[in-house]
Formats: sequence, structure tokens, C-alpha cells
Amino acid sequence: MILRSLLLLPFCFFGQKIEYQKLFQRANLNIESCDSLVKYCESETTATGMAYYAAGLMLKSKHERKLKYFKIGRQKLEEIISKYPNFVELRWIRYCIQTNTPKILNYKQHVDTDKQLILKLGSEFQKNLINKYD
Repeated sequence: MILRSLLLLPFCFFGQKIEYQKLFQRANLNIESCDSLVKYCESETTATGMAYYAAGLMLKSKHERKLKYFKIGRQKLEEIISKYPNFVELRWIRYCIQTNTPKILNYKQHVDTDKQLILKLGSEFQKNLINKYD
């Protein structure tokens, strides 16, 4: 019984990561999907969950045209990344946000360093997307 639980544990975490990524991708499309991401992640305590929550807030600012969501999300994301600077998933989230925000928001400082880390340590999916849009 314990062995079976231990064998299934990685699949639970992997499944959760995929769910975060799907919600994140859809959150950019419309406010309903964005709200789903924020709601899904708002009580998360993992670094990944908190980072997707922060990203959801930043995307919410796009849909609702309210800068306050962007500022709150940015602060939260930067705090999480400062605690876990080599966690590639967090840097991937920031890279996606920074490469898609308008210059006026002045949030592009880490694009190059995030890109370098992702190309070095990221998943094939992440690397392929960076190479595709270069």
C-alpha cells in the first residue's frame, strides 16, 4: 500500500504541473480563464503554485486594465524567485510574462538571464518555445 502511494506521488505532482501550465496558457486569452487560474492557485503554498498565482494576477491586469493587479503579482513573483533563484519553472513563468508585457510597464530586466537559465536547464518544451520565438 505504501509502495503504491510512493509510486503514484510523482504522477500527482506532474499532473498538477500540467494543470498549472494549461490554466496559465488559457489565462492569457480571456478573463474567465484568468480568474480560474487565480482561484485555483490562490491558496497554494508551493513555490510553483504561488508563482502561477502571481502570474495570474499580472494577466488579470491585462484583462481588467488595472495596474494594481500587475504590481501585486510582480512583487509576489519576484519574492518567490528571490527565494528560489535556480527554480527553472519560476524563471519560465517570469520569462513568459516579461516577453509579453508592454515596455511601458518596465518589466523586462530579467529576460536575458531567465532565457539563459531556461536554455541551459529547462525542459525541451520550454527550450523549443524560446527557440521558436527568437
